Amino acid sequence: MGDRRRRRLGRIGILGVVGLALSACGADPAPSAEPAQLEPAQLEAVPALPEQADRSAPAVDVVVPEVTPDPAQQELVQPAIWPAADVVFATPEEAAADFVSAVLISEGEPVLGEFLQGDSRSGEIAVLFAGETGDLDPPQEMGILGLRQIGPTDGWYVIFAISDGVVIDAPSALQEVPAGTVTVSGEGRGFEGTLAVSAFPPGDAAATFDLQIGAGGAFGDLEPYSVELDLSGAASGDVVVILVQGDTGLGADPGTFGAFPIVITAPPTETLPPTK
Repeated sequence: MGDRRRRRLGRIGILGVVGLALSACGADPAPSAEPAQLEPAQLEAVPALPEQADRSAPAVDVVVPEVTPDPAQQELVQPAIWPAADVVFATPEEAAADFVSAVLISEGEPVLGEFLQGDSRSGEIAVLFAGETGDLDPPQEMGILGLRQIGPTDGWYVIFAISDGVVIDAPSALQEVPAGTVTVSGEGRGFEGTLAVSAFPPGDAAATFDLQIGAGGAFGDLEPYSVELDLSGAASGDVVVILVQGDTGLGADPGTFGAFPIVITAPPTETLPPTK
């Protein structure tokens, strides 16, 4: 790869107690009288006091259901370009193959190199081209995909795509830009000097916010390009993928490419002049 590789990228319930008051009433006996004695039959007629009520709380089995967070209701802790946040790939190879099939080629199966581990949660995979008939041996390396395992889903995501044939100077990766017109510029080459510059949500290349054609180099040399994309359809906080691709005219050829995410911010508030 060339020297222009891009920078990588929380009731007590109140118990009411009722007191029971017992009282006895009667006239004082005469001093000379003997203490009153109850006959056995009278004793039997005295009702027995009720036993102390058991005030201990009964045992209650509390069952706490297991709740699995819904990835669709959460944001990734790091912006990525593929797939969408609610799609989880268990391996980097699966995420890379899905990106190449959906974004870079229009026919055939994706051809990839081995996953090269970086740290414990990231690495790179080369995008290859084996020829239209698959007989190119060894396959030609066309570019590199950066992949990372990202929370909260802990799935694998493509976080950037680079090649020697495309350089994106503006905007920069992860840059925050207001919804509206964004200038995408840099250097590149493509079939007959054509470069397709597009913006779309992560995981849905067909739902483009805008797509414009820029003119770059036609052969080995990279030439400057500059286009304006309309991102007014994006909302504040949205992650948007910027993709520049030089198509070769062959469906199985990924061509030249460069892609990374940017983040949309709220448009600036217009300050009105004070009224007189």
